[in-house]
Parts: sequence; C-alpha cells; structure tokens
Amino acid sequence: MGSRIEHRAEFSADVASTYAAVAGEDALRARLEQLGGHSAELLAYEVSGTDLRYELRQGISADKMDSVISRQLDSIRANGISPDELAKARNFLRAATISGRETTLGKAEDLQHYNLFHAAIGEINTDLDRLMAVTAEDVKRVANTYLAPGNLTLIVVRAGSGPQAGGGQ
Repeated sequence: MGSRIEHRAEFSADVASTYAAVAGEDALRARLEQLGGHSAELLAYEVSGTDLRYELRQGISADKMDSVISRQLDSIRANGISPDELAKARNFLRAATISGRETTLGKAEDLQHYNLFHAAIGEINTDLDRLMAVTAEDVKRVANTYLAPGNLTLIVVRAGSGPQAGGGQ
C-alpha cells in the first residue's frame, strides 16, 4: 500500500472553477494510472465553497505529482471539459445541495452561509439554478483565468522516521 498525499487547492469564488476541478476527476485518475500504474489512485475528493481537496494513494513518485496535476490543468485550459464531465459535475453539485439540506442542521448552515457570504439570503433559492447554467465554455474561460500555472502551489509532506530522542518517548 502506498502512502497518502493530500492536495488542497484554493480556487476563485467563480462557480465555473469548481466545475473545472470536479469535472476533471476522471482525467486526473487516468493521468495518475498512466504514470504510476494501478497503484496510483485518487481515493477521494471534496469540494467545499472555493476549496477543493484531493486525497491520493501514492503509486507514483511524489516528485511527479506536480507534473500530473499541471498536465491535467493544462488539458482543461486547452480543451475544456467534455459534455459527460459537465453533466457529472452538475449531478454532483445538485446532489450535494439536496443532501446538504436534508437535516435541520444542514438547512441552518446553508442559511448562515447565504446570510454571511451572499448579497441577499434569498440567493439560497436561486444559486443552484446559477450553478446549472455554467457551460463548458465558462469552465474553459475560468480555467484559463484562474488555474494558470503560476497559481498552483503543491506541498508534499513525507512521513519521517519519527523523533530520535525526546518528544515524549
């Protein structure tokens, strides 16, 4: 079993950038497998607001991870995303919105989010429609604007052997 790597990326608040990140999952999985074989695996991803978190099981050298992610972003900037990827992203966002509002706590958190971060709390009723209106061309445009190579910061933390002395041993 390989080690795990967590990659976090901050994107602009523009909704289309989140689409680019979510819709690129299949291609990122394929790139990882291409470089590292079947042991390279995207275990999970989570989108929350403008934050995207990938959890990877490392099957390739951590030194190659930046090139894998960069190539995927290059592909999105050059080619955009496919209609299937856009549909997958829409389904994911629709399901996440519905799921998040199934409990009283989820509804309260959404209300607080819209109260704090949006121009009007009433946007809670129209935001999903705005998300569903994002096009593949919007994703490509935003990827070229915000997901530029200079905006990527990748931090790889490798587990050491542990403290040699002290530290509560």
